[in-house]
Amino acid sequence: MKIYEYKTFTHLSKKRLDNLIPGLLTKGWHQDSSIYTDDFGFFSIDLHIEQKCVLFIDIEGVLIPNNESLRHYNFQQYNERKFDAIKLDKRCVQPLIQFLDHTGAVIAVHSRWRHTLMTFDDIKSLFTRHGFLDKHFYKQAICKFRGISSSLEEDIFATAIKPDISNWAVLDDRMLSIPAEHLIQVNENTGLLNDDLRRVESLLLDGVTEHYCRL
Repeated sequence: MKIYEYKTFTHLSKKRLDNLIPGLLTKGWHQDSSIYTDDFGFFSIDLHIEQKCVLFIDIEGVLIPNNESLRHYNFQQYNERKFDAIKLDKRCVQPLIQFLDHTGAVIAVHSRWRHTLMTFDDIKSLFTRHGFLDKHFYKQAICKFRGISSSLEEDIFATAIKPDISNWAVLDDRMLSIPAEHLIQVNENTGLLNDDLRRVESLLLDGVTEHYCRL
């Protein structure tokens, strides 16, 4: 599934518009026209950007259910700094990978594990060791901190407003301050289930086929 947004950028100054274009292209926009003068006398240019549906995902309670033995094992590996030995639950992982392959959606990890001794590279490696490929990740695979004291919700929102995101959902076992139309609360005792993914698909992709819009 290819999702695009088409947009016309305008400015009174041709020079200012010229200067803005390189920055837009580095953010993923593609040029559809040269600069032209529109009916109102503004200098204009037509651009488009490919968009993705993004699934912000937690780890504990979602990909590691409330399984005492698995959590104890992972806690032990973490304390020994054996980050490459930490395990996700394959029963939760495999349906998610199949979902990403089927829908073309991508993930961005917002887990509390971002605050641990594990680096962003360690966290991404945890996913790739369990079968996730580069195509399954949003370009910002681990949700960045918006600021020193930013909340989890603020970190998510700061990414969700990017122009290359068409729609988004959050998978977490906690009740976050996220609009209901974007939040799927997973049962921590079972972890991620196919029923959760069906709800995600309905939320993310309902009514979306080949989507084109001009703003």
